[in-house]
Amino acid sequence: MSTNIAAQAASPEAEDGVTLTFSALLQYTVPTLTAAGKKSTKRESKSKEFRFKANNDNFVKFLEAFLTAHDESKYRVSARKPFRFKWCCPPRKAKTAALDVEKVEEYQGMLEFLEANECSEKVVIITVDMDNVKKRCTVRASGPDSDDGSGDENEEASDISPLSGLDQRLARWRIKIEKKYSDDSGGFTYIHADGTVQNLTPPAILAWSAALDEGLVTLDYPLNVTSLDPKACKAVLDPRRQQPKPQSGSSDLGHFATIMSSMQTLFSSLTPAPIPLITPLTPTRRAASNEIPSSPPVLSPSHLPRFLRYAQEKVGVQSALSFESQLRNEGMGPDILHEIDNATLMALGISLGDVVRLKKHSLKWWNGPDAK
Repeated sequence: MSTNIAAQAASPEAEDGVTLTFSALLQYTVPTLTAAGKKSTKRESKSKEFRFKANNDNFVKFLEAFLTAHDESKYRVSARKPFRFKWCCPPRKAKTAALDVEKVEEYQGMLEFLEANECSEKVVIITVDMDNVKKRCTVRASGPDSDDGSGDENEEASDISPLSGLDQRLARWRIKIEKKYSDDSGGFTYIHADGTVQNLTPPAILAWSAALDEGLVTLDYPLNVTSLDPKACKAVLDPRRQQPKPQSGSSDLGHFATIMSSMQTLFSSLTPAPIPLITPLTPTRRAASNEIPSSPPVLSPSHLPRFLRYAQEKVGVQSALSFESQLRNEGMGPDILHEIDNATLMALGISLGDVVRLKKHSLKWWNGPDAK
């Protein structure tokens, strides 16, 4: 049974347009099990009905009205990244004659057609794929009335509230990176100066954002970000741009020069060095001590969880124990944690603040009694 929902986003005095009735069909994917007990998925759909006063300037409000009809108003629509829908007006068939709308110009063309063909007394069929909604829209932080859906950068950053000052700055950098390097497939791509093409994964974007916040790189050129080093990522290069192999003649000369240089180094190392004169020192009596010098501990599998438990309980690193598998997979323990750069640790999903705390206290803990 369809449900009628009034979706007027503004008063009739404030907007002109044509009031239309829409049959809103929402398609989505749900997990299921086969007869053999294996995981699978299937497509299902829900149908609602709503009325909306449409004009050329309320494209975003129309999309919000669709989501409201299906109780999905937690997703915030922006003019920059609207979700896609198909529409059809009877007697045309929805499956074969439906047209796609992905931008405001196509929405205005739909309204022009509906007005020209006097469709105000008909039910216009609208079909939306929920997977596309989830891909294109963000989830609101404090309910549907928290913003006006304009989708600018400041509003997108506020959706992640409450955040610390550092996290807010990283969120703003992330938005700028994603806006500059978004591609047609819905992902993010950076092309290095040598032609290397790299997909920007969430850890890589986070590492780049942190480096931008520290002033180490620019938005156009992530020179010092380890996770974006073109030598560390898989290259997609034109074979014609590969470096040619050196000619055999020049290789022979270079090989001979290397041999001569090695021999010269060898002979110089065999020359006896002058023996320095050692002035005898008067022996001094050392105070007896019962302390036995201790050697540094050898890293064992139990050191990492013990240190992370210490960091969580004593240092204030929330959920520190959840980092154990990522650190163990990379062979990182409290003995070397202070020597690893911030970007590498942040690429494992650890926030910058927690990275600083872990590195600051790792060496102290390693040399202390708790590591013995």
